Amino acid sequence: MESSAYVTLVDRSDGGHECDLRDPTSRWRPSSTMESGRSVATTRGSHGPVVFHDIGLDYAQQRVQGTVVGRPSGTPIAEHPDVARLLTSMSSSISAMRAFSMQVAEWLDRWQRTDSSDAAELAEFCVPILKAWFTEEAVRIASDGVQVYGGLGFIEEAGAAQHYRDARIMPIYEGTTAIQSNDLLCRKLIRDGGVTARRLFDQIDSNIGSLRVIEQPVAARTANGSIAPCRPCVTPPRHFCLTRRRILVTPTPPRLII
Repeated sequence: MESSAYVTLVDRSDGGHECDLRDPTSRWRPSSTMESGRSVATTRGSHGPVVFHDIGLDYAQQRVQGTVVGRPSGTPIAEHPDVARLLTSMSSSISAMRAFSMQVAEWLDRWQRTDSSDAAELAEFCVPILKAWFTEEAVRIASDGVQVYGGLGFIEEAGAAQHYRDARIMPIYEGTTAIQSNDLLCRKLIRDGGVTARRLFDQIDSNIGSLRVIEQPVAARTANGSIAPCRPCVTPPRHFCLTRRRILVTPTPPRLII
């Protein structure tokens, strides 16, 4: 059976706002974005990993088990190479999440203060990335936290298992990761043909270039370790249709196939 209805997206966290893919002007206002459930989920996704890292670090700095090569007897497991790797990975991911959230917050603030269309488009583009990446990273970091605890991580009294369960719900509520992907594709990329994405990539390139000319070790390592973003080489189609098994790309407005 086929229906002639056009594909629409409904963002329940934004007051049930319905976005018709035929309407390229449909977008949030700053207040609705800031108040949306996705913003709350993103905040939890960024704060949770800090807790997971801190309790894991505190435990690892006190727990003594086995012998650390090249260290005196009684050295805590925080200095075991694999545990140190886990803690460093958790910490570096948290730093990246904080930096990204601060950049998006700056765009949102500028949007509210000056009604800047440039800041609005960049902020809107990054909202689904923030929600999806932060919450998926929260699960990974919580899992690493359980690993730091070892077998004790599965014991309820330790608390690590509860933190993992708390993190696991984050990629589910207020729009699953798949929903965020649909939002990024349908409402962000297709709406302007990838113009905002290219503008974001240009800013990344500019920032990397600025770091390369700074005579500072951390800036140099960051710039040299950065990978140039992949740029869209094909203009996204104007129309598409979602089915249960595939996406149909059509030159004319599609029909929703049931």
